[in-house]
Amino acid sequence: MQRSLRALLPRLLINAALPIVIYQLCRAHTSASDIEAPLLASAPAALWGFAEVIRRWSLDALALFTLARIATALLFALLGGDTRLFLVRESTLTAAR
Repeated sequence: MQRSLRALLPRLLINAALPIVIYQLCRAHTSASDIEAPLLASAPAALWGFAEVIRRWSLDALALFTLARIATALLFALLGGDTRLFLVRESTLTAAR
């Protein structure tokens, strides 16, 4: 049991805690918009996902889903999407989980 918690801890820190901290810091100390802050906060999860793909040379469904969401959000932001639509999309996806 303790071994599995130790294995899970880095994932929780990089994919949950670190994005929350980055988002809060972006919103409080920078002029990041409602689209830029979540994109910056998703960087650790994206890097973790890419590192896992390279390390294992395989792509599981969750990693593929996460990377696809990040790529879609980045494309949406680059195309100048409306902030409200972006936030609704993100909250709907969170509610679906």
